[in-house]
Amino acid sequence: MNNSNPKPDFIEVDEVIMPDRGASGPTRSRIRGDSGFGKSGQSSPGEIPRSPIAKLLSYLLDEALVIPGTNIRIGLDPILGLIPGGGEAIASVAGAFIVGEAYRKGVSLKTVGKMAGNLLMNAGIGAVPIIGDAFSIFFRSNKRNYEMLDSFLKNPPPMGKPRRLWPVVLGLGLFALTINVVVWLTVYFVFSTLFLR
Repeated sequence: MNNSNPKPDFIEVDEVIMPDRGASGPTRSRIRGDSGFGKSGQSSPGEIPRSPIAKLLSYLLDEALVIPGTNIRIGLDPILGLIPGGGEAIASVAGAFIVGEAYRKGVSLKTVGKMAGNLLMNAGIGAVPIIGDAFSIFFRSNKRNYEMLDSFLKNPPPMGKPRRLWPVVLGLGLFALTINVVVWLTVYFVFSTLFLR
């Protein structure tokens, strides 16, 4: 016995083609599936990913160690500052990466300027033996700068023109190195004038 009307199988439909009134051909109407668009029909803005390298540098430079017997945290910044001539410059170049990363990710120039000011202040005062190291411990320019960057990344505005990282890092690094050399030469001149006569 032939069954002229077989029972239909039910299938899951992703798209249905429906006629569009006033148009010569059919148009697609999506019923199910992820189109990658938000409720408004526009693509949702892409989130700016966090910067784990900047966070790591901030931690290593300002908070990686604890002074025994205290709750005071220090990092490599004040320790490198004990190396005459170039230790603080090394720390400054590492800290410049955080500022450069902020610039690259679209932080406003005003905020980037504040971050650069923190870095250069730490580079200048931090180059002074002992006094500068104590200043670096409590000022924590890298932690301050990372917190400013992270605050921006939590609620970023729409991205503008892409920026490059290296000009800021190179420029701040060279400027910090120059400040370090000037401070060290000044300290040496004062010390030699007062004690080596």
